[in-house]
Amino acid sequence: MPYLFDTGASFTTVHTETAAKLGLNVPPDAPTLQFNTASGPRESRMVYLPKLRLGGIELKGLLVSVCDGCANDRSQGLLGLNVMREFLVEMDYQAERMKLLPRPHEGRANRAYDIYPAVQIEVEGSPEIWLGRIRWVLLVKNRSTVAIENVVPEVHFSDGQRMAGAPIARIEPGGSGRSLVEGKTLAEDHEKLGFTLALAEAYW
Repeated sequence: MPYLFDTGASFTTVHTETAAKLGLNVPPDAPTLQFNTASGPRESRMVYLPKLRLGGIELKGLLVSVCDGCANDRSQGLLGLNVMREFLVEMDYQAERMKLLPRPHEGRANRAYDIYPAVQIEVEGSPEIWLGRIRWVLLVKNRSTVAIENVVPEVHFSDGQRMAGAPIARIEPGGSGRSLVEGKTLAEDHEKLGFTLALAEAYW
């Protein structure tokens, strides 16, 4: 199927018709993301794609956007950053060629980038900092249709410091897991310290 590489697209996109042909499960309550397209903002459902083959290269476990208005009539969809980040990309503008060199992986590839939009992460209770230390329990809910494994949530503080939580062995579809994050912050003024929650590691 013809696809376009889009260096501005965060995720790979397929049409609804293509998703049906591939047998992709697109539940009504699938996680959604909003994308800015040439025709304006679009909300798209995000689903699990078991594998994608590019020539002789096979990529396993990708999150794709099912969106009819995110591509154009010249292609079946877009190949976004979650595909391109698996390669070293060489661009030869004069020759009008792009070369993709696969990045080596030892064992399964870390799919935290793909899995993050399919999970919901929150701090159980109040995220307090006591005498410069934290002891938070992070609740991770799996909103995808497949199980995720070896899930490592992470706290990103506004001063640049990061703290990873304890690994969660497995979270079934629709299920939740808990991870303990313990450590000492580096900030002098804790009251002004903001944070976001992310994934350091996760695997389909």
